[in-house]
Amino acid sequence: MKKYILPVVALMSIALASCSDDDYTPGPQSQGYYFPKESVTEVYFGEDATQFAFTVMRTDAEEAATVNLEVVEESGLFNVPSTVSFAAGENMADVTVTFDPSELDYKDYTFTISIPEDQKYLYGLTDYEFTAGIDPQFRWEDYGVCKYTDDLIVGLLSGKPSIEYDVPIQRHMSTAGLYRLVNPYGENFPYNEPGDYDDETHYLVVHAEYANAVWCEPCYTGCDWGYGEFCVISNAWRYLNAGNSLGAVANAGFCGKLVNGVITFPAKETWLIQFPNYNGESAMFWTNNNGGFKIVLP
Repeated sequence: MKKYILPVVALMSIALASCSDDDYTPGPQSQGYYFPKESVTEVYFGEDATQFAFTVMRTDAEEAATVNLEVVEESGLFNVPSTVSFAAGENMADVTVTFDPSELDYKDYTFTISIPEDQKYLYGLTDYEFTAGIDPQFRWEDYGVCKYTDDLIVGLLSGKPSIEYDVPIQRHMSTAGLYRLVNPYGENFPYNEPGDYDDETHYLVVHAEYANAVWCEPCYTGCDWGYGEFCVISNAWRYLNAGNSLGAVANAGFCGKLVNGVITFPAKETWLIQFPNYNGESAMFWTNNNGGFKIVLP
């Protein structure tokens, strides 16, 4: 078979051509602008707030400079600057986002802020994604009146039968299945007398996001029958607070259920009640022993 051998001179010419200045391509940007790696991914503010801020950083602070920002936010309700400027000697600058709170809904808004390709720092965070909105603690609306049956206090302390009574209830505006009863052990509680409860607002927060795994946050009731203000505690919350998954807690039988608009809990080991001064010391007892706890949603 015939073989072709290129002259040595020709090979040298090819090698030299591959290193020609005309073919040089610079490497990746090693200086530039970026967002701090500690940047938060959730920004919440009060109902009357008009602004919030985020931070941009740079690697070279020797001279004053301005960097462009690419902004993606679909609502158009927020004013986000398209540039941010740095004074000489400064490697950090805040960007202030402004808005009219009266125009916002009670939900999360999604932002993506990016450093342009030719200005970004290769080894930093240059696409910053986060959500912003009115703090979830303010995202409640009146939902009407529920029918509440207490089996947490009555059966344990009074020996009287559980009774169904009306309690105002609210629902969360951005989390389906999240409710809270307003002062369930205040003036509306049939067995209370004047002086048994305080004038503050107390909530029993009910997590029914998953119908087969309902649980409640601890509720300091504002009610005192001579043992100090008592607190009712969902046992499911205790296990969740210890790091267990909701699925595991539900499978263990500690959660309630939401069926056809009615929330109930099993009778055994699903609720506790805590007294700060029971015979001179703090004490906790199992309650809902008859399984009578019930909330009928509006």
